[in-house]
Amino acid sequence: MSASAFVDISWQGRPVRIEHQWLNADHTCAPLVVFLHEGLGSVAMWKDFPQQLCNTLKVRGLVYSRPGYGQSTPRAADE
Repeated sequence: MSASAFVDISWQGRPVRIEHQWLNADHTCAPLVVFLHEGLGSVAMWKDFPQQLCNTLKVRGLVYSRPGYGQSTPRAADE
C-alpha cells in the first residue's frame, strides 16, 4: 500500500490539508478510480480494499480523507 501524502488547498478562505494516496500511479494510461466515501471517512478506514481492487482491475486509484477525517485538517468548529 502507498504511503499517505498531503496537498494544501484554500477552501472558503482558509487553508486545508487533504490526506490522499495514489494507487498504481505509474499506470499512466490506465483508467482512474476515485474512491468516494460516506461511512468510510478516511484513507486508513479503507484499509487495503482500494489497492486490491485497483490491482485486480488494472486501474489507477485515488483515495482521500475529506476535511474532518483521517489526517486531513479538522473541520472548523462552526461547520
